[in-house]
Amino acid sequence: ALLELPLLLAVKFVAMRGLTKKSMTLLLACEFCCASGLLWQSDLSETSISDLHEDSRLSGWLCASLGLEEACRASSMQSAALELVGDASASFRKIRFDEKCLPPGRLIFMHVMKTGGLSLDSFLEASCHEHHDAACAIQRHDGSQRIAGIEGCSPSILTTHQGMRLAMSQPGFEDARLFTILRDPVSRVWSFYNYLSRWYKPYQRLELQSVLEALEKHQDLNAGLEEEDKCSFCHMQLSNAFAHTFEGEHRTLNEAKKMLAKLHLIVDISALNRFPEIAAQSGLFPEHPSLSGKTHLVVPHTNEGRPRWGEKPDEKTAALIRRLNEEDIALYRYAKTLPSYAS
Repeated sequence: ALLELPLLLAVKFVAMRGLTKKSMTLLLACEFCCASGLLWQSDLSETSISDLHEDSRLSGWLCASLGLEEACRASSMQSAALELVGDASASFRKIRFDEKCLPPGRLIFMHVMKTGGLSLDSFLEASCHEHHDAACAIQRHDGSQRIAGIEGCSPSILTTHQGMRLAMSQPGFEDARLFTILRDPVSRVWSFYNYLSRWYKPYQRLELQSVLEALEKHQDLNAGLEEEDKCSFCHMQLSNAFAHTFEGEHRTLNEAKKMLAKLHLIVDISALNRFPEIAAQSGLFPEHPSLSGKTHLVVPHTNEGRPRWGEKPDEKTAALIRRLNEEDIALYRYAKTLPSYAS
């Protein structure tokens, strides 16, 4: 395999004729180094990579003598992190000997359903793998109760569906910065209804207008359903979910506004694709390189397919949503006036 290397390198030189000799030498050496550890996205044949991997002393000497250990490590971390975006279930692994954990208890993501939170969770989990000197773990209380990211690190980030007062009292996160994503309340309720109609039987047989009318009359849509078919959170999600999330002791609108104003950052869902840039500009988590302008990751778009009930509600249904979400509409308008709001 090593005898094949000159030919492979020659092909590389032809493909990269626009680069300087120094750049080409560095790139090729780093590719050789990382391919030997099965860490680089190389076009070397499997046989060549296998043979190079077996001769780890030679590849290690090349990397060390050329001073490329950091480049090889960084490329492998970024490749692994990029593969994890959109595949959060595969993101939990043990810490490696050369990795350093971020400080714990730094950040709380207030995850309101149907505001792009799952996409952001995928980004955050992948970011824990992107930099070897900034490994991290995430404590998830948003449907799943688990630790994601790097086993061996104390959680630096909490992502939660809990109310803000409860999240702020979470052990280890008492001094954390908080942020959230907001969305037009009518659009959010319509999205939630379509999302839950994939499994919640009342939403499969009833149009949203009928569901909301039943809600106004305090009718229990769970009545007669098997326990596993019931939805314990649907009522809250259809009416003033923002107000519930940010409620104060007396559950007034003014208290919710004050809680919202305490957030370090509020991102509109329309700007979610710019989250890494916005996080860096706001100083959301300065110790985390991926949230401070040093990232190759993007926030993935979670495609849920064609909505069961259409792209948007009819005007009569939209008016009913607005009537049942007056506090959320007021909070959404108020959030847009805050200096922490980014759109």
